[in-house]
Amino acid sequence: MTLVLARTPARPHGLASTLPRGASLADVHEALAPFAARTLGPGWERLFATPCDQEGIILWTVTGERSLPYLALSAEERAAVRASLGRAASELRRAMERKAPALLPLLFAAREIPDWDSVHLVDGIPVLAPWGFRPEKRALGDSPVAALDDGLLSETEPFIPFGPVAATAAALVVLALTVLWLGPSLAPRLDAAVTCRADAAQIAALSALLGEEGREQALTADLAALETELARKRLACPIARLPPPPPLPAPPMREAQAPPSPPPQRPPDAKPCDEETQSGGRGITRTRHFLGPQPGRVTLRYDTLIEPDHIEVLYRGRQLATTWIPVSGRGTLSFDWRPSGTGPEAHTVEVVVTGFGLSTRWRYTLGCPR
Repeated sequence: MTLVLARTPARPHGLASTLPRGASLADVHEALAPFAARTLGPGWERLFATPCDQEGIILWTVTGERSLPYLALSAEERAAVRASLGRAASELRRAMERKAPALLPLLFAAREIPDWDSVHLVDGIPVLAPWGFRPEKRALGDSPVAALDDGLLSETEPFIPFGPVAATAAALVVLALTVLWLGPSLAPRLDAAVTCRADAAQIAALSALLGEEGREQALTADLAALETELARKRLACPIARLPPPPPLPAPPMREAQAPPSPPPQRPPDAKPCDEETQSGGRGITRTRHFLGPQPGRVTLRYDTLIEPDHIEVLYRGRQLATTWIPVSGRGTLSFDWRPSGTGPEAHTVEVVVTGFGLSTRWRYTLGCPR
């Protein structure tokens, strides 16, 4: 079954292509997919999703039964996906360094992704879609996937110089035959030439060394006896009783504390969290949501149906989460909610949805901090 993981414009706004000049997404995929299958095993040809250009919109497809976005996984599942991606990126790089160095620029370009929204888990294998794009403000090589590479160099295959080795083996064989042939005639001369002489200075130095070793052993024994005697005397001495501690001073009188300030109230023009927001149609729709003073993790669950829409979350003009590009179908955005300051704007965020199609429809639910 063919799954569509993402839909992006051929030239997405705010993203820059990382492909080498003159190379297309189809060319890069055709070169990397079979190499990944040969290096990592069957099924890993899906590591880079297949790009299909349909009149300016790229459909990122993959063959499989079940797909889950990275941000929808649990913490343990995300850690397992990162570990699997790290091993795959490292093994592919080392294999190309040994066997196909010309493919290294294509690999470095393809593992550039906009963010973790581009990672999916398809039948237990991580899949990148879209790939070959990076945010314009991010430096090349700072991709989340590139950061998982262990950086270990590839081990080169050992080179055996068969010519010199064969020549050396032949010389050893000739030498052994010569020794066997001349051995009986050389044995008496070798016996006569071997003598054993002992230097008096060396004998004296050896005797002095043996004496020092004996004194060291005696000192070690004396030290052990002293430590044993000291421990015995410590056990025999009574332990002095400590005097009782002085009474604690009376705690100072506490001043009357001001009553706690009342909790912030939801502004009339702000919607509560955990409430679904229906489509505003084409154009820009801005909706304020009240999240309250309690910090925590906030998740926005959206469904943009068929026509892609762009979604971002703002807090006092600062971006907390975004889809980066127009997306279609269901997905999630998450961010950490840490309100600051006071006033009606301190506990509210603004969700901005930009619809591009004439008949676009969408809906989303902004959850409360957990």
